[in-house]
Amino acid sequence: MSKVALWVRIPVKPGTRAEAAEAFQFALDHTMQDDGAIHYILSEEEADPDALFVWELYANQEAFLGHASAPWFKEFGGLLAQFAAGKPEMHFLNPLRGKGL
Repeated sequence: MSKVALWVRIPVKPGTRAEAAEAFQFALDHTMQDDGAIHYILSEEEADPDALFVWELYANQEAFLGHASAPWFKEFGGLLAQFAAGKPEMHFLNPLRGKGL
């Protein structure tokens, strides 16, 4: 099976990016225990202060679906909702080549 990658831009309410990033620790703590998650990286961009970005790489489609349907994921959505300023922009990608693939 092929690896599954996901790039997500999450718009947040003005001035709440730091707090939203702190809320992500909940997801990071759970994802660290997820063997199918290869990368789960939270980032920010200086030019876009009202957004967070997440790069995700999973061993395969099954690993991604397990992550997205994990019991803790719904609770995480509730934690993040207080900072959300719209729907996440999600891009599902098929990795072709690269270091670490």
